[in-house]
Amino acid sequence: MSLAVHASPIQKYLDQEEYEKAFDRVEAFFLQQPEDAKVFAEICELLEALFPHLSKENQEKLLEKACKEISRFPGLKKEQQRMLELYGELFLEKVPDLENLVRATRCLSISLALGGDLSLHKSLSRPFLHKALEGFEVQLQQAAGKGEVGRFQQLLEAISIWHQKFSQSSLDIQKFYEKARLVYRDLNEKNKVQFSSFLEVIERGEKLVIPLKSQKFLTQGYHKRLEEVRSCFQEQGEVRVLQQKRAAKMQEFFHELLDDAIFMLGEPLCQYDIRAMGSLAREEVCPYSDLEYFILIEKEEGRRYFQKLAQIFDLQILSLGETDPKHQELFNFGQKFGLEIDHQANPAFHDSLIGRAEGLLALPEEPNEDDLKAYKAKLRSVSLHGNHTFETPKIDLTKYAQKLLEMRRVDFEKLQILQGEVCAIKQDFVEPLFHFLGDLGLLLGLEECNTLDLIKQLPFFTDLSKRLLEESVSDLYHLRIRLHAESEGIQEEASLIPSLQLPVLKEQEKEALHKTHQLVLLPLYQANLEEKEIDLLKMAMQQPTEEKVRSTARFLQHASIEIHQEYYQMLSSPDHVELQALYQAPQEIQKVLREIPNRAGYRQSRKTEDQELRSRLSLITTEDPSSEIKIRCPLLDKELYLKPDAVKDLIGSKGHIQKGYQNSLHNVSAHGDLHFKELPYQPLMEYAIHSLTHRIMGKATPATTLARIEIPDKKLVYPVVISETISGKEINPKEALDKKHLTWLRLCEILTKPGDGRLSNYLVRQRKVYCIHNDISFMEPVLKPRVGERKVTFCSTLFTRDQSLDKSVLQKFCQLEPDLILTNWLEELQKQEEAYLSLFPDPKELQTFYEQDKDKRFTPTLLLAKGAISTLCMQFYHLQDVLRNKVLEQPTLLLRELISLQNTEKNRVGPLVERQYEKTFSKSFEKRLEAATATRTDQSMTSQKAMQLNYKTIPTFEEIQKRRTYSLQEALQELCLLETQKLWNQVSITKNSEKYSLEADFSSIEDPEREKLLLKALQFLYEAKKQKPTSITLRNTKNLTPAILGKLLHPGLRALDLSYGALVSDTGFLFNATTLSQIETLSPHLEELHLEGCPALRNPVFKLPNLKRLNLSHCSNLVSFKGEYFTLQEFKVNHYSGRAFLDTK
Repeated sequence: MSLAVHASPIQKYLDQEEYEKAFDRVEAFFLQQPEDAKVFAEICELLEALFPHLSKENQEKLLEKACKEISRFPGLKKEQQRMLELYGELFLEKVPDLENLVRATRCLSISLALGGDLSLHKSLSRPFLHKALEGFEVQLQQAAGKGEVGRFQQLLEAISIWHQKFSQSSLDIQKFYEKARLVYRDLNEKNKVQFSSFLEVIERGEKLVIPLKSQKFLTQGYHKRLEEVRSCFQEQGEVRVLQQKRAAKMQEFFHELLDDAIFMLGEPLCQYDIRAMGSLAREEVCPYSDLEYFILIEKEEGRRYFQKLAQIFDLQILSLGETDPKHQELFNFGQKFGLEIDHQANPAFHDSLIGRAEGLLALPEEPNEDDLKAYKAKLRSVSLHGNHTFETPKIDLTKYAQKLLEMRRVDFEKLQILQGEVCAIKQDFVEPLFHFLGDLGLLLGLEECNTLDLIKQLPFFTDLSKRLLEESVSDLYHLRIRLHAESEGIQEEASLIPSLQLPVLKEQEKEALHKTHQLVLLPLYQANLEEKEIDLLKMAMQQPTEEKVRSTARFLQHASIEIHQEYYQMLSSPDHVELQALYQAPQEIQKVLREIPNRAGYRQSRKTEDQELRSRLSLITTEDPSSEIKIRCPLLDKELYLKPDAVKDLIGSKGHIQKGYQNSLHNVSAHGDLHFKELPYQPLMEYAIHSLTHRIMGKATPATTLARIEIPDKKLVYPVVISETISGKEINPKEALDKKHLTWLRLCEILTKPGDGRLSNYLVRQRKVYCIHNDISFMEPVLKPRVGERKVTFCSTLFTRDQSLDKSVLQKFCQLEPDLILTNWLEELQKQEEAYLSLFPDPKELQTFYEQDKDKRFTPTLLLAKGAISTLCMQFYHLQDVLRNKVLEQPTLLLRELISLQNTEKNRVGPLVERQYEKTFSKSFEKRLEAATATRTDQSMTSQKAMQLNYKTIPTFEEIQKRRTYSLQEALQELCLLETQKLWNQVSITKNSEKYSLEADFSSIEDPEREKLLLKALQFLYEAKKQKPTSITLRNTKNLTPAILGKLLHPGLRALDLSYGALVSDTGFLFNATTLSQIETLSPHLEELHLEGCPALRNPVFKLPNLKRLNLSHCSNLVSFKGEYFTLQEFKVNHYSGRAFLDTK
């Protein structure tokens, strides 16, 4: 629609003074809901010209339509402001009843908020002049009616005060005297005689012209005072002090408004107390918080007075221009919303909020949720204005508080905190935290309203939990203040991502919210309030996640090292290695934490070592191919080239690693704190010993990795093991070594049984011994080369020294968990073996490396003799048992406890090894090892010899490729089955001639890590059987993941019982539709399904067409369940809390 179509006829009618026709055109324009902003602005201008020529009725019609339609054009601020101003002025010209005054105030306050001139305050203040004149008249009437001449005189004498407070011009004082004349005229003759002496005063007053002392209008003062109150929210300081100051300022402001309102109405005739609820009562008010209040009165006769007072107070708040349109039928022009009176807690609209204490403060009978919350708000209120303190009725609030807490828990479960792009700060954080703690205070009979004060008094939280609660409450308070201040209005939502519509959360604010959610709210709502001490951090860390770990570490930044250790060690499960890496403490504390092992012995310092090794490799490699020496290894992201200076130090003229050590069997050379060994025997054995010793004692061997070197122009490829260079010196028999470190290393060697522990394979640095070559390990300690002859092959220089053992280390060794250490270690080796094999995918290439030199055979796999892992495991447990019962001081006593697969009561290898070593102490230190082992110590042991000693034969390449006799997988199975023998009393396997069932009950296994071991063993046992069970029962499991369950399910399964299982997925989510889908996919012919007592079942849907029996009893969180396409013969569902229902098709 064009401008000409609408504006021209209207202008023509205006020019011709045909105003009724112009009115029809303007009205038609608004009725068509125009879309063109430019046209609309032109029409508004014409409407303003037409306005004086219309009747009041038509003026109101057009302005109502104009204000309604123009709200759709946010760009027309000037026009919006002007239309609202005209509309407000129109209401002021009407009869000054409450309805018209409210409408005028609405329009004028919004016009001012949109940028209207300050002169608007004159019109905006006029309703209060009307109310003042009305109140003045009523007070005169009351004085005259009672014959109170003195009171009448006081009121007349106080007119100058009324004038200065409420008038808008110097002439307005006359209006007060006119009200006095009207009151006099309404008196009967008798009273007129009594008050006739005031006529002369009234006549003079009706002619008075008294200038106003202030150039500011009443509402201008209100706005200015509110600005001053809000300015204190910009101050910085201690949170609780700021809260008290800000709440006091806000209370003062409301007190001043109520002073004015009471001045208009006169003093109330009964005792009263106007009380604020909500954030103001808790002294947690924000700059734009709304107000909730109620009024206690002494007598019911005073109700009408306080109804009027509430109406004036509401009008005062409305004049500030911040009331939300949805609460009072206001126009919405996109103005900022802020200070208002909560509609549900406004006595101006709800007469039930005015009453006597025994009624308002009495516990409602059969209260609903809203009643309970409203009642608590009244109990936790603060006085805004009053002349009396009413006594709260004595009520036992225990059951009431418990109901509130139950409701909070139900409401909390419905929240989807931090799951979208928008975060509802008040709904998702403030209410669940502040109100829950407030309910706890009510339960305990505490008087404190403020949440920070309350936290200090709550008895069952640990000191650290209280500090965590205080920090979260303070963080939320600061965040709300910022959102209010920057938005200049009520703003309780913020965006987690960049946004133009909402304030965007800063990174530290996001961190604070995640911390509050993960470390405070989740454990708080799961806490048993009957416990004497609640540790929120410990509760949170029982189910750790990345967010929880990061938040915990940040929260504890300034805590002592002991506290850091306490919570860090809650991540001791082998499954939490990556989570441990996320725990970032101050640098000095972090060094200590990195050396703390988890239950499987893994230390984060291992990861640090790998990172350092990777960094060293990156310094000597490049993407520049000019050197032509390619290198690839698991620590490098891609294939790179050696830099020229590295090539010069490492590579000889024929392309091989240079031989930098004269007596070395292999080509070994060093560069940049790294050692390179070509064609290593068992690089994975080096890695395995490094990993195992690190798990037991920390660093004792160099970090290593395998690499592939390729020189295309020479058509040369070979493997190298790369290890960090450990600088040091040989062991000096006269130098005292670090006793603890030496004891640990000796214990490790009892387990790893070295076959080449010559003096040259050890270095000393800062009194600590490091073993630098470990590829010949897990040897039989004693061999029988001929009948009747036994030869010691356990070869370690460490046992040729007589330095005593450290008792504290022996005690700590007994606390280690061999089953978890060895299982996790083997799983790590499996992954590393895969990485090593990926470097040499061509079997022919591997065969060449293995067969080309019998003394230097290379294989990237780990060759373990049959039973080697069982021996290792038994040796571990045996050594612990001995040390728990004996005090050993001399190192050779450890040798006595050596065992092997050939060990028998009559043929124990330990005492023989002990005797052989003890005999040598009469010899010089350098000759002791050779005497004890009958092994030459001046040369390295060849791979050929090592294999013959260890495996009794040389494995063929084909045998290694088949990976049966010597595979890590078999070693892991061997270990799991050995470790779980002590747990088999919980497992029963039933079998008949045609079918068998697998039944296991885990109820007596409290340790989740041991349950995982048993599940692995169960999986190995299951996979070994060709026939699959028709029935599987796995009851009371805590760690049965879909990954494990998926390996047990098969199409022939007819019955499955997972009752009382907290079934979790690999990513930590509880039993969900994915797992049900897995059951339906892998075992679609199930006839029986028992899921009794599964707490994570909420709304399952079953799609099993053959299902005949279904048990969902005792599922505590079950809400609903649906079955599709089956007919049940037997169905059980009881003892659930929700209103569950079954829907079948």
